[in-house]
Amino acid sequence: MGILLRLYLPGYIQEKAKNLATKEDVGDITRKIESVKVEYAGELERLKAELRRSGFQEETQFAHLYERRAEVLIRLYNKLGRARLYTEISLKYPSNHEVRNRAGKSLISAGLYFSEYKLLIPQQLANVVSRVFSLSAGLLADPSTSGTEIVSPTPEAWKKFEVEAPGAMEQIEIQIRQLLGDKHD
Repeated sequence: MGILLRLYLPGYIQEKAKNLATKEDVGDITRKIESVKVEYAGELERLKAELRRSGFQEETQFAHLYERRAEVLIRLYNKLGRARLYTEISLKYPSNHEVRNRAGKSLISAGLYFSEYKLLIPQQLANVVSRVFSLSAGLLADPSTSGTEIVSPTPEAWKKFEVEAPGAMEQIEIQIRQLLGDKHD
């Protein structure tokens, strides 16, 4: 038996030592892997939170821009409506200089507002608004005086306004309603 022990015992002990070293190595490797997993999971959660925060900020900025655009569109529509109303009244009472001055001032006010906020107004809508200004300005200003004097409109200018302005204002209203999310025309 002594010979058997001498022959097999060293190999047996050596194999057990290898197994023990391997178990310890596996345990050490497993701990390191778990540590890295925990570290990456923490980093992943931090990045997810950062993305959520960034997404929220972008949504908030978009919502603010939408609200601002809505305010601008509604105010522009009101100014245009007021200008059109005063223009129509001034054409019915051409000798009433107070009404004609109000029409001119309301057109100027709407035009300045339009110019100031044009970047928030989609191009297609801006084109129709420009058309309304063009029609209205042709009624109240004399082109031969660089448009600075209020004059009585020519019958052609009045007819053009009478025919085209209502349709243009309707187009403006439809486009504004669509931009504001109103699906009912």
